[in-house]
Amino acid sequence: MQSRIALYDLDRTALATPTFTSFLLFAARRDARWRLLLLPIWILAMLAHAMKFYDRDVLKPLGISLFIGRRIDQSHMQSLASAFADTRIPNDIQPGALAAMQADEANGYTLVLATAAPEFYACELGRRMGFQDVLATRHCRADNGDWLPAILGTNCYRHEKRRRIDRWLVEAGVNSEEADIRFYSDDLSDAPTLELANQGFAVNPNRKFARAADLAGWTIVDFRIGPSGAGER
Repeated sequence: MQSRIALYDLDRTALATPTFTSFLLFAARRDARWRLLLLPIWILAMLAHAMKFYDRDVLKPLGISLFIGRRIDQSHMQSLASAFADTRIPNDIQPGALAAMQADEANGYTLVLATAAPEFYACELGRRMGFQDVLATRHCRADNGDWLPAILGTNCYRHEKRRRIDRWLVEAGVNSEEADIRFYSDDLSDAPTLELANQGFAVNPNRKFARAADLAGWTIVDFRIGPSGAGER
């Protein structure tokens, strides 16, 4: 039987709004409100990233250090992730995404969340949305399992996301050339994975992404409304 895999991005695809800065501020408000005074430093750091002074592999650990700390107890991180998920699921799931996930699952697709978000909260979000596996940015762990801000490897973004997905397919025993693979994303940075999929979906695209989708033959869908029409009906 042909393998069926439905891959979804997280921010602005499955969920309506971004998660990373939101999670950092949520954690600071919950644990140490004084860390919110560091917000101007974070804004400057994001501006420096936007000006390409450094990449996300530097930016993300900095944000975690500023708002959560340089070492986070693993049980406490799970508590943070669970409480954060309470604020996002189901209210922030896009209607079209929910319809597409339900349709894909009904049609025998394995649902996989592929995101650049940190694994320590992305896995909890994915579990609650019904994904069978989650590929996210991995972070270093201390010997006792505590979380550290440093990224393990590199950020699960662009070509690295494609490499992670390729590796996942091999480990799952899926031949990508024979499988039915679909991928939903809101951003052109995911072009490497959209090129892997035999069914690519551009979710709520901006003009640049919409033009690229038209040229590449990716289906444009609006996940702000449901049903999206993206899944097989």
